[in-house]
Amino acid sequence: MIFDLYENLTLLMLILLTFLLTFYVSKKVGVSLIKSVVLFFYHSFFVFVYTYVVSIKGGDATEYYRWAGELDYNFLWMGTPFIVNISKFCIDVLHLSFYGTSYFFAYFGFVGLLFFDKSLEIASQKTSSKIGFVAKYLIFLPSINFWTASLGKDSMVFFAMSIIIYNVLIAKISKKQVLISIYILFMARPHICFVLLGAFLISAFFSRINLSKKFILVLVSVISLYLLFPLIQNYTKLDSLGDLGSYVEQRQNYNLQGTSVDLTSMNYFSQVFTYLFRPLPIEANSFNSFISSIDNFILLLFTIVLLFQIKLKNNKYRKVYNTNFLLFYSVIALTMLATTTANLGIAVRQKWMVLPVILILLLLFNRQNNRKANFKKYRLNNV
Repeated sequence: MIFDLYENLTLLMLILLTFLLTFYVSKKVGVSLIKSVVLFFYHSFFVFVYTYVVSIKGGDATEYYRWAGELDYNFLWMGTPFIVNISKFCIDVLHLSFYGTSYFFAYFGFVGLLFFDKSLEIASQKTSSKIGFVAKYLIFLPSINFWTASLGKDSMVFFAMSIIIYNVLIAKISKKQVLISIYILFMARPHICFVLLGAFLISAFFSRINLSKKFILVLVSVISLYLLFPLIQNYTKLDSLGDLGSYVEQRQNYNLQGTSVDLTSMNYFSQVFTYLFRPLPIEANSFNSFISSIDNFILLLFTIVLLFQIKLKNNKYRKVYNTNFLLFYSVIALTMLATTTANLGIAVRQKWMVLPVILILLLLFNRQNNRKANFKKYRLNNV
C-alpha cells in the first residue's frame, strides 16, 4: 500500500503543506526559522525510522492503522478509539498510506517540539550559560524525536502537554490552545487529563487571587473532576478509590517481560529514577536500548546539575511563574506513572508526559536573582 502512486502523491502534498505551515508556526511560537526548518527535516527523518522499525517488528501503530481500515468511526470512546478515528480520517479522506498516516501524527509531535523548545528558552533565561546551551538543544535528543514521530497517543499527548506548558509561561494565555490541548489529553489519555485538572485545582486553592475568583475556579475544577471520574474509572477499570492499592499492585506486575523490572522490590525513589532515567548505558542490551540509554544519561546529568543549582531562596520567580501548578502536576503524575509502569520500553516513551514539566520547573528554580531582570514579556498571574 505504501507504494501506491496516488497515496505517495498525497503524501508529498502533505509534506509540502506541513513544510509551508512550519513557517507560520515557527513565527507564531517564536522559534527561529532556521532552527524550525532544521528540526522539521530532522524530525521527518525519525518518521521514516519509526515507520520502518514498526513495519518490521510490529507495534501499536500498525494495529491502529489496521483497525482504522476495518472498523467504523467511534466518537464515544477515549484512548485507542480516538487514535483509530484520526487514522481512519487519514485513510478515508486523505488517502494516506501507513507512512503518510504516521507523518500526519508526527507533525503534531513536531509542533509540540517547537512549543517545548520555546518553553525551554523562556525557562532557561537568566540561568548559567552552560545550562542555557544544553536547554537550547534538548529538542534534538533522538528519543524524544523518535517517540513524537509515532502513529499513536504519544505524539498527540506530547503536542497537548507542550502547549499547556507554553501557556503557563507566557503573559497572555490562549484559551483556545488550552481547551484544544485539554480535549486531546482527555481523548488520548484521560487519566493524565484528570491529573492535570487536579493539579490546577490544588494550585488554584493555594493561589493568592481574590476569594471570589478562587471560589469559582475551585468550584469549576471540582465539578469537572466529579464528571470525569466515572469516565476515568471505566478507562482504568478501577471500581473505586478503595481499590487503588490493588490496582497499583496489578499494574506493577503488568507487562513483566522483556525490558521489565520488578517495581515491588523498589522504594519510591528507585521507582521514580527507574521511570525517568533507565535504561542507562551499562544496562543496554540492544541497539535501540543503547540509543535510549545515551539520552537517559544526558537527561540524568542535566537533571543532577539543575538539582544542585536550585536557588530555594529565589522567591521572585515563584511569583512570576505558576510553579505551584507545575510542581503539583509533576508530583502527582510522576507518582502515578512511576509506581505503575514496570516495562522500561513503555516508560521510555510515556515519560515525556511528565519529564518536560519537571525540566521546566527545575530551570525556573535555577534562574539568577537579578534585580534588573525584565519579566514583562513572560509575566503571569499566580494562578
